Amino acid sequence: MKDKVILVEMLVEKLEQYGKTNFELYKLQAIDKSTDVFASITSRIVLFSLIALFFFLLTIGLSLYLGDILGKTYYGFFAVAGIYFVII
Repeated sequence: MKDKVILVEMLVEKLEQYGKTNFELYKLQAIDKSTDVFASITSRIVLFSLIALFFFLLTIGLSLYLGDILGKTYYGFFAVAGIYFVII
């Protein structure tokens, strides 16, 4: 009878260890997925920011160039704004 009690206690301990291990596994899987999502979002934000900065600087350069050609700096900005308006 004592052997059965010891076997049941061992089984309960094994089940407890299994539950703790399973919980740790789910926790680590959740952390893994969340870091993947965070890394993906961060890289997309950085890429979008760099592209936006490029087009912003390109727009300013084009505006200044057209302003130089047209005689007044603000004419170049109006021209670029007009180009964007037509595109939109």
